[in-house]
Amino acid sequence: LLKLFEAWGMTDEATLAARRKLSSLLFS
Repeated sequence: LLKLFEAWGMTDEATLAARRKLSSLLFS
């Protein structure tokens, strides 16, 4: 999944926001 997000572009604000949400869910 991380590779998929990186493919979308780590600099994309929407992608960063989505990764933060997923990270909080995965590591909560």
